[in-house]
Amino acid sequence: MDCTERYVRLYRSRQTGAPAPLPPESTQYAYLLVPGHMSRFAPGYFTLPLKTLQSFGLEAKIAWEINTVGPVAANAAILKDLILSSSKPLVIIGHSKGAVDAAAALTLFPETQPRIRRFVSVQAPYQGSPIADLWLEVGALRVLAGFLAPLLGGQTQSVWDVTTRSRKEFTRAYPFPAEKVPTWSVASVADDVFCRFPVYRGIIRRRTGRENDGFIVPEHAVIPGSREIHLAATDHEDTVRPRGAPRAWFRRPQTEPRAFTEALIRLIFSAGEARGAE
Repeated sequence: MDCTERYVRLYRSRQTGAPAPLPPESTQYAYLLVPGHMSRFAPGYFTLPLKTLQSFGLEAKIAWEINTVGPVAANAAILKDLILSSSKPLVIIGHSKGAVDAAAALTLFPETQPRIRRFVSVQAPYQGSPIADLWLEVGALRVLAGFLAPLLGGQTQSVWDVTTRSRKEFTRAYPFPAEKVPTWSVASVADDVFCRFPVYRGIIRRRTGRENDGFIVPEHAVIPGSREIHLAATDHEDTVRPRGAPRAWFRRPQTEPRAFTEALIRLIFSAGEARGAE
């Protein structure tokens, strides 16, 4: 089910003054933000979404316990422990590989599923990333990845885990339990002028012939059985990191992290969404 129009309406109706209260159910849970690949080295990553949630009095944290250059299976095990140790049921918002790590936790450890009230996968390489394919297909890049990953405290396996081949094998063996966990997938395409990853965007376009967000083609970001939100003119980090000048001078719809986060929470807890998700 495509929820894009409803999301856009909520985004555009966001008040510039004192925000209206969130739906009452949203205040009953804790929020776990699961960061993506190498995000620990990205200044400002997830900061605005976290502050937005906390500004509404919500209990929220970023799951920095995971290794953002670590394999999916290892991070899934860490997330399992975080989920089961939470004093409240959780809403998980995962970005990029973080969403893949979170999805793996819910898939590999079924005991976590009753603890999750909503799962939002934002720009995840759920069905793989052409950029991960590139890094492991090209000899020089593969050698560079093998050098950089340990230097950053991680493993090359973290790249292999989000190749299209690896994701196809994993999702075939472990289908995501969308029927048990209410799930939304956010996918996007970037524009040519303001994308922070123009080289990767061009490479993906040449290799696949598809529009993309600089790392992922939209159809690969959709978890089967989930509800979908499709964003235009949105690169791979627009939802989680503020833009610096001069890009910040061109504030475009659908992509500002604070407004995105607020609209997202209103969407997943709106009356129609809640009934359809349960």
